[in-house]
Amino acid sequence: MGSAPRRTSPHLGATLAACAITLAALLAAAHGLTRGFKAWTYDERRALDLQHGSIVARPPALLSSRGELHQPWSDAPGSPRAYLVDFVYTSCPGVCQVLGGEFARMQAALQEVQAGPSVALLSVSFDLERDDRAALAAYARLHRADGTQWIVAVPRSPDDLDRLLRDLQVVVVPDGSGGFVHNGAIHLLDAQGRLRGLFAYDEWREALAAARPLAEPPP
Repeated sequence: MGSAPRRTSPHLGATLAACAITLAALLAAAHGLTRGFKAWTYDERRALDLQHGSIVARPPALLSSRGELHQPWSDAPGSPRAYLVDFVYTSCPGVCQVLGGEFARMQAALQEVQAGPSVALLSVSFDLERDDRAALAAYARLHRADGTQWIVAVPRSPDDLDRLLRDLQVVVVPDGSGGFVHNGAIHLLDAQGRLRGLFAYDEWREALAAARPLAEPPP
C-alpha cells in the first residue's frame, strides 16, 4: 500500500511565511542603509550621499555670540552663496580650538580679497547646556571671529540642533567625562543648504578654494 501524503502543518506554514516576510523586510532595510549594498560604514554612506547631492540642511535658527537671531541659507536678500561650517563646543580643549585657528586663517584670507560676505564662516556649538552667549563670545574673542564674516552661534532649541545634525549626518556622542566625541570636519554648503564638500580640519585652504567658485554670482 502507498503511504499517505504528508501534510504541512498550518502552524509551520505560517511560521515560514512570517520568516520570509521578516527576511524581505531586513533585506529591504539593509539595501536602504547600505545605499544599495554599496556602502557598509557610516563614512562610506555619508560620502555616497554627498556624491549624489542628497545631503541638504534645512535653514536652522541660531543665536549668535552677539545675541542675534541668525538663519543661514534662508534665501534672504544679500545672503552668502557659500558657507563653511564646523561643529564645536567652546570648552573643548582639542580639535575645536584647532578649528578655531583654521577658521581665523580663512577669515583673514577672505577679508584680504573680498568686499562682501559671499563666503560665510559659521561655527555651530552643539553644547546647548553650557554654551550660552557669554561662552560663545569668549570663544569668538579668543579666535578673533568678527561676527560678520565669521559667526559663532548655537541652535535656538534642542529641536533645531537635532534637525541640523540629522540633516548633515553629523554624529555627536558624550564622552562620559563632560565632553564630546564629534565630527571635526569643515562642511561646505551652498546657498540652498546642500552639502557640497567635506574637508578635514587642517584642509582649510582646500575648503576655501572649493567655496570660492560657489560664491561667484550667477551668470
